[in-house]
Amino acid sequence: MVDFKKLAEEHYNNATPEERERIDAYRAREAKLDETRRDIAATFTNLEERHIDQGAGRKPKYDLYPTRVTSKTIEMRIEDRTSFDGKPYEVLQFIGAVTGHEAFPLREDFIEGLTKTSETEEEDIFSICWGSAKYNRCDVSKSAVAEYLREVRPELFADAPAPAL
Repeated sequence: MVDFKKLAEEHYNNATPEERERIDAYRAREAKLDETRRDIAATFTNLEERHIDQGAGRKPKYDLYPTRVTSKTIEMRIEDRTSFDGKPYEVLQFIGAVTGHEAFPLREDFIEGLTKTSETEEEDIFSICWGSAKYNRCDVSKSAVAEYLREVRPELFADAPAPAL
């Protein structure tokens, strides 16, 4: 069996100073990301497409319907990004979801949407991917995401009320 930890250690020991600097920077970045990494339960809905006949001469219509629902745990973490104009900002990145690229900028309107009071369980759903015939739908708990962000970035909620569920 291959011992990847030992291989990585040997690679580091045999690396040039420039490569070691790059490896150390990568490890520091991953350690920073690990500080904000948390697990969250997600619900995946497999969607199928069906053809709806609109009659002669009319463009056909397609409808999506759920065929299977599964649950698994995915990760979320806060990552630093840089905009096209060079301004830094942070995103909430979901890892292990449908495409692996579900990221939401931590802006005021995003926080407002999370903190809207949810009176029913259906209103507590945050869809990180709406789904299509190609991609599954992925939902997480809106209150769990808000609770996570209150823990790791409380400054985002300075004047926002706590969600009532």
